[in-house]
Amino acid sequence: MLSKTSIEESLLDSVKEVFETMIFMDIELSDENEHILEGPSFMGLITFSGDVEGCLGVCCTNPCAATISANMLGSEPDNHAGEQEMKDAMGEVANMVLGSFKARAEGELGKIQVSIPTVVCGRELNNDMVARTEKVLLKINLQGEYFAELTLLYRQTGK
Repeated sequence: MLSKTSIEESLLDSVKEVFETMIFMDIELSDENEHILEGPSFMGLITFSGDVEGCLGVCCTNPCAATISANMLGSEPDNHAGEQEMKDAMGEVANMVLGSFKARAEGELGKIQVSIPTVVCGRELNNDMVARTEKVLLKINLQGEYFAELTLLYRQTGK
């Protein structure tokens, strides 16, 4: 089993890879108390099971989701994405980040099966699971303009 620090590093490397190569946005870690997600937000969620089970959540505000969607589609930022495009983009971000994380960590974590992503919209969205889970929280700045939170919840299953 990877240490929590190794899991955090693998997740951060995965986030950087996806955002820099697929979404064309630079990221940097943010001070945990520096930003708070306020207002309407999108959260892409994807679960995984196997020797380790859990959930990855990627949450950002609507303007950030619109920019992510535009970058993924190769459209101009001025062409505002519709809600469905933002939902699709956030689900795909969660899917790509977890896929990259799985490739990095599966040797240490064991076999992992990944679900289909789900996206929720609302305010004050949280990613939480039942007891006995470990939590890795990454707060990131995107392009120095936007803020997002990634939450990885996981636990060993004993399989």
